[in-house]
Amino acid sequence: MSVKLFILGHPGSGKSTAYRQIKDSLEQHFPDWSIVRYDDYQILQIMFLYEKLFCAHHKDKQFSKTEHDGFDVLDFTVLDQALKSLEDQVRQRYNPLNDELIVIEFARDDYKHALKQFSTTFLKDSYFLFIEADIKTCIQRVKGRVTNPPTQDNHFVSEDIMIEYYGKYSVIPNFKSDLHVEIDKKRVKTINSRGSLEAFNVKVEGYIKAILDHAQALPLPPVKVPDPKVLTRLLMPVHR
Repeated sequence: MSVKLFILGHPGSGKSTAYRQIKDSLEQHFPDWSIVRYDDYQILQIMFLYEKLFCAHHKDKQFSKTEHDGFDVLDFTVLDQALKSLEDQVRQRYNPLNDELIVIEFARDDYKHALKQFSTTFLKDSYFLFIEADIKTCIQRVKGRVTNPPTQDNHFVSEDIMIEYYGKYSVIPNFKSDLHVEIDKKRVKTINSRGSLEAFNVKVEGYIKAILDHAQALPLPPVKVPDPKVLTRLLMPVHR
């Protein structure tokens, strides 16, 4: 069955490292499973480039250009728009009969608000991995990972945004009361990326094994059988 896994945390917290470990774990322990990754960076980048090319003279800018070919968000309503687009992309891919892990990755300061942008049906059968790291460590990691041009894993986030947006607080919702759907606590895990890479990878691998073991134990979703009358009409030869 297809499984949706949210990987959430500040830029530089270790989300990409967790994804690489999950991918390696699938190849070693679940070779029949495939994995695909979605995040909101490319969606926001397209929105930024569109504004840069076609709305350069508008007064109310939603983005600003930064060094290393990066961008900062000025109008934070675009973050909600990006999440709705992210759900649309995943829905087009999702097939409950495929053995595939769909990783959904993004960073926000308030996950209670962010997760409310997704529909109830999208959230209810998902899993959630929160990667924690202090803001100082995240800033150092972001500075150290910059490449030119930026990639999905190595895009630049300015220190101003790291401090002003991510540095104030990070709200992790109560999955029983804060959202429009109750999520089983077995589907939620928080891992701190402080410490050795080896120890972090062990924790991530342990969680992904638990996810897939749990998912494989669940009953398969019912297959919708078409109405026999409709099927008969579709199969009847057409006489011209």
